[in-house]
Amino acid sequence: MRDDSLIAAVVDVFDAGQRVLLDRIDLAWVEGRAMVAGTVTSLALLIAGLAFLLVGWCALNAASVLVLSRTLSLPQAIGLIAAVNVVAGAVALALALRQTRSLTGTTNEGPQGGARA
Repeated sequence: MRDDSLIAAVVDVFDAGQRVLLDRIDLAWVEGRAMVAGTVTSLALLIAGLAFLLVGWCALNAASVLVLSRTLSLPQAIGLIAAVNVVAGAVALALALRQTRSLTGTTNEGPQGGARA
């Protein structure tokens, strides 16, 4: 009699552990799906925002060229606006690289502490 109750208790413990494990797997699955859905929604909004930003930036550049073409020739106005965009992009990239290096601790020095070739 005692052996039967001990075996039944072990089986009950095993079943409970299995149910807990399956419940955790189900919970992880639900949380994962919610996280993916939120990420996809955020990504879609980011892409839409970038598209609107790009259209606005192009319109602003076109308007700037039109305004500058009153005092400069059209090629000079386009060149000036292009140069401003190139400089702004270079500054943004330099700042991004500096920020990335400060986050990762990367320097311009090689592994031995000397300058890279």
